Amino acid sequence: MKRLNLIAACIVFVAFVNVSFAGENEKENTSAASVNISGKVIDQITGEALAGVMIKIEDLNLVSYSDLDGKFEIKNLTPGKYEITGIFISYEKTDFTVEAGNKSADVKFALRKVSK
Repeated sequence: MKRLNLIAACIVFVAFVNVSFAGENEKENTSAASVNISGKVIDQITGEALAGVMIKIEDLNLVSYSDLDGKFEIKNLTPGKYEITGIFISYEKTDFTVEAGNKSADVKFALRKVSK
């Protein structure tokens, strides 16, 4: 029962945050040649999708969160290289670089649990 409550709380949180930041992300970079960065976040060992992972582009102050399937999307970026950070409770912070050329980028990355 506790696990169901936690899952329900995560769903509500992710839905709230995605709605809150959706408008801000769309306002940031509106140019004729915009690209999106989308992807999926998984557990490095099990390969299971991770919901509620914060995906952040620090330089632009943009944030997105992965949904129940581990998928995320950051819209309306100008083509270029982006340093992205994935942050999730009990997992190691993960940084990676994404090259979004003239086409949108689709990435898949894995987070590793913090060792005890």
